[in-house]
Amino acid sequence: MPRLLLILLALAAATACSKDSPPAAPDPGSGTTTNISGRERIGWDQPGDSVEQVSGYSYGIYVDGARNDVTAVACAPGSASQLFACSGKGPDLAVGTHTLELSASSESGEGPRSPALTVVVARAASGTAPSDWPVGSQDISVDGEPLRLEKLVEGLDRPADAAFLPDGRLLIAERSGRVRLVEGGVLQARNAYEPAPEGDAILSLAVDPLFERTRFVFMIHAARTGSGDVFRLARYREVQGTLGERAILIEIEAPPIADASAVLRAGPGNTLLVAAGAAGFPGILLRLNMDGTRPRDQAGTTPGIAQGLQAPRGLAIDPVSGLIWIADEQGGQAHLTGIAFTGRPLQAVVRARHPLAAAGSMAFYPSGGRVSQFARTLLMASPYGRLDRIRLSDAGPEQAPAVDAILEDLLGPLLIVTAGPDGAMYFCTADALGRLSAPE
Repeated sequence: MPRLLLILLALAAATACSKDSPPAAPDPGSGTTTNISGRERIGWDQPGDSVEQVSGYSYGIYVDGARNDVTAVACAPGSASQLFACSGKGPDLAVGTHTLELSASSESGEGPRSPALTVVVARAASGTAPSDWPVGSQDISVDGEPLRLEKLVEGLDRPADAAFLPDGRLLIAERSGRVRLVEGGVLQARNAYEPAPEGDAILSLAVDPLFERTRFVFMIHAARTGSGDVFRLARYREVQGTLGERAILIEIEAPPIADASAVLRAGPGNTLLVAAGAAGFPGILLRLNMDGTRPRDQAGTTPGIAQGLQAPRGLAIDPVSGLIWIADEQGGQAHLTGIAFTGRPLQAVVRARHPLAAAGSMAFYPSGGRVSQFARTLLMASPYGRLDRIRLSDAGPEQAPAVDAILEDLLGPLLIVTAGPDGAMYFCTADALGRLSAPE
């Protein structure tokens, strides 16, 4: 099964370089990294005297001998003294085999290149769905049983998240900052929310479980302020298809907007759960009241209840066990982590951690739904162009789940998956909304 891997480049120089000489040569180790999409961020350990020093370097990546800049670089303390965990974005890679070399530069010049690392791009994750995905519906088979696959709307722009309102209307947040409204299977011309002039990115949204009384919708933004980039949790009130009356609940430090990753969901006990972070940036799981304050039953003095995340992509609450499952990427690997809240005062306890091929948006199939193939199933949108069906073990969360692929190579990369009130699963590609349901 293909694995979504960061290209790990280990900079294993024994000592940090001096201020009067170029940075030391990176050392990527040996071996070949395979089955990558060609669009991953690059991660490495950088020798240096401080985070400020290594963050001030510029980095280049040589792809088959041609130099490219590494952009959106972020660095944090690493696993050893004078060693810092950095990541950045290199060029997208075409399908095939490539050799990569990394270099670091300072005011003293460019340091030597690293030894070459070989990577194999098995299938590039393109940003668009195949052109032959038909408008309308078609029948497919899963486990020998028929399902109905439908394209509902087109014209989306890189969806970041989606959530249903109790009356069946669907809100689709685009990372560019606007929120689209789908009503009666039709994408409305008027948007529910337009981005502010400063251009905050929307990372995730959630609907208040008491929406019919409060009309509240929550969003988490990656925002730029005068003192740096932040994760901003805001509350809005929905009135006739428009989100307004913004109230900012909290702001916490964030990596550069281009790297920020966060998932927001309504949690048990009328709370909000926020997983936020980025590759190479220390992430956190927050548990908050609906007004942004810390719940009184929670340990500590801040809303943070767990750490150890880096780039969270999905969060879903098991309706049977109550475990919170988080899919994130860190250290070149994707993982599915199960977290329980126990004790008084409440604390987060990791109950399980399993490797994944890729981390993406997740949703549990609703109990009582008509699609028997999805019963007791966690579904995950995959950038490798499939819907991953994750079947958790009845023996307990510690047992490795069974994972298999649906819709493989039919629609292109999937960005979002969510459960609909009609028992169907809805998903977004980079530009379209689809539905997977039992046949009529």
